[in-house]
Amino acid sequence: MRSMAQRIQPKKSLGQHFLVDKNIARKIVALVQPQKGDVIVEIGPGKGILTQFFLQTPAEVVAIEIDSRLVDYLQARFGDHPRLRIVAADFREVDFARLDLPPGRIKWAGNLPYNLTSVVFFRLLEEVSRVHRAVFMVQREVAERVVAGPGNRDYGILSVLLQTFFAVKFEFPVSRKVFRPMPEVESAVISLENHHRIDLNCSTFDLVNLVKRSFNQRRKVLRNALRKWLSLEVQNELGFNFDRRPEEVPVEEWKELCQLLSKKGIRIPPLSGSSPQ
Repeated sequence: MRSMAQRIQPKKSLGQHFLVDKNIARKIVALVQPQKGDVIVEIGPGKGILTQFFLQTPAEVVAIEIDSRLVDYLQARFGDHPRLRIVAADFREVDFARLDLPPGRIKWAGNLPYNLTSVVFFRLLEEVSRVHRAVFMVQREVAERVVAGPGNRDYGILSVLLQTFFAVKFEFPVSRKVFRPMPEVESAVISLENHHRIDLNCSTFDLVNLVKRSFNQRRKVLRNALRKWLSLEVQNELGFNFDRRPEEVPVEEWKELCQLLSKKGIRIPPLSGSSPQ
């Protein structure tokens, strides 16, 4: 089995950097808090360094892997384990409604390829009503961004959107030396605990568009950044303080602004070509 694993070389096109430190893997699994009745959706299991420890818990595991070489290896390594299901698929194209997950509390986990991180976060927002908790290894810069608060230069789109729905925590830094091949940047582990909010009172789609549009011109105050689709007259009617830059607006006030717009029947048009910050 070891020789089979050694023959699988990382694909640069998939952003593969395999974690090799079992102590780090154990810490990540512990942070997921797998329990009986949980369903762990593992994104990009690679050679199974997290999978092996998840399977030592009572949780069910659904591992989604795009690389056919790794799918074959995982099947050979873990065989027909009764609590493991391996899904050969591109995570970006997975239809969770059709995935037929076992019943239970859904938790996501994974050592995310750097080029897939934002995609995973936005899929997480799409599935927010179903996901109880998530724990990810990400680039340290991204970890610092998602936990940043207002007034911080790292505070941006992902900070606002993830913190609206989750309690986001920077758990611990991870040295680049524990990966093969060694990446050029440091990593970190973050956890996201679902608030299970029922008080948003506007669509997640509108909130995402509002935040993206605002941070797309983050050096401008909101009054000017949004005036192309939200007239000054309407802004004044809303009674919201638009004379601030996006990074000065706390998470709760983004929710408030989205609610004010929703009450007036104002939909926020999507911003094409935007990228998460």
